[in-house]
Amino acid sequence: MDKISYLDEFISEQNLSKQDICIVGSFALELAGYREAGDIDIVLNQELRKERGFDDESATKVNGFVEVVRCGWAEFAGISDDQLIKDVELTDEYNGYRVISLDLLRQRKVRHCREKDYRDLKYLGLPVPVATTLPVRLKRQVRRVCSGVSRRVKSRMKQCSMATDCISMFRSRHLSVLVDGRYELATTPENLISGEYLNGRFNRYDTIVRLLAIESFYSKDTSGFELYLKMQKARDAPLGYHERYISLIQSVDRHGFDWKSFLELSKDGWLRDGSHRLALALHHDVPVVSARVCWSKVGAPCYDMKWFSDHGFTEHECERIHRRQEALFWEKGLYFSIVLWPSAASFFDEIERDIPCRVVRSIDYEYDETAAFESTVRSIYEMDDIAEWKVRKKLSHLAVYAKRVRVLWLEFPDPEYRKKKLNNADISQYGERLKRQIREKYRRRVPNYIYDIVCHTSDNSRHNKKMMKIFDIKPTCRSSQD
Repeated sequence: MDKISYLDEFISEQNLSKQDICIVGSFALELAGYREAGDIDIVLNQELRKERGFDDESATKVNGFVEVVRCGWAEFAGISDDQLIKDVELTDEYNGYRVISLDLLRQRKVRHCREKDYRDLKYLGLPVPVATTLPVRLKRQVRRVCSGVSRRVKSRMKQCSMATDCISMFRSRHLSVLVDGRYELATTPENLISGEYLNGRFNRYDTIVRLLAIESFYSKDTSGFELYLKMQKARDAPLGYHERYISLIQSVDRHGFDWKSFLELSKDGWLRDGSHRLALALHHDVPVVSARVCWSKVGAPCYDMKWFSDHGFTEHECERIHRRQEALFWEKGLYFSIVLWPSAASFFDEIERDIPCRVVRSIDYEYDETAAFESTVRSIYEMDDIAEWKVRKKLSHLAVYAKRVRVLWLEFPDPEYRKKKLNNADISQYGERLKRQIREKYRRRVPNYIYDIVCHTSDNSRHNKKMMKIFDIKPTCRSSQD
């Protein structure tokens, strides 16, 4: 009797359907051919979990090969068990069951850093962030170093998203090896690129040009590589850069992305070295990259749009590079949404003028049917797993207003992520400050004001992508040549 038969037997005994559960844990590795799983871990619909009497705080072994895990398997990513079961983008399908995706499983293993996670990350070819495998003496040294690094990074993090990420990762033991005073960590390409703002302006258009060159390599159009060659010449790059980049692209094509190839970050968290590899990671949707914080006096390189115009790039070329950056940010969910609720409709324009960052898009939506409006509101708050009574309270206060909302899509000059205490998911501190400022200024103009009735902001890139689906926002088209 195979493992899946035990699961079939369990759902039959419990009078469940395959749509009531999601398979998590190492069984996904078995299906992918990495290693055999000892059992099948599952998460259960929250309502059914209570009905069947399964404990929220501990795992329950139900037969030889099936275990109902504790609540909150994906809480590190801000995803509830019910969302995990319902969202097909987070899972794959096997024999009618939903099985956790390898990408999400990788993220959990990077976060948890247990001994078995160490082994599985080796199978998956990922950097190993497990401090528990180090000798006791070195583990003590790592703990002391982490404490010092956090203080030093924090004191310099003024406009640095990655510095915030470094602190979170060090505190969460997202540390692999201490080598000559350098600290190795794992992060996402999206977190890196979204933090590359200097003095409020995007600062790494060189990475965008490298991305255009990659896309040019895979198409018949050579214009992307021509931009790259022009940029490298303006940078006085060492000769042979054309051949080296083609060789790197071909190597990733043949062997996959090299997890052991570290990007280098400055002491303040900006990218110092590895722009080619970051572009490749973004192109291939690589979920995690390795990085090192290097304590050097060299600051952030400056490759803003002014650098390109000052180095002989035409207005048309600069516009093309900028459009590709915008398209990338849409694709990766790096533009943040702020929803202005019907209670603020009379001063939508005022609020929009108060926004301190660039408004990429501003769209008004009017709902003829109350049911459609309420469905939209519920979809938005489902991402945060907000209690149903709170959603009902908001809807009852909004019921007296015409069903009109405005959604602003914003370019944050560095999201400045922190970790939510509730679920350890990323949340933008820039967005938190912006939401607080809007509420404080306009709350007195809303009759019978209650908390959170003026606006709502998305927390992170995952939320941004969900909001794009809810409001049917299509990313700007990639354009290899205009």
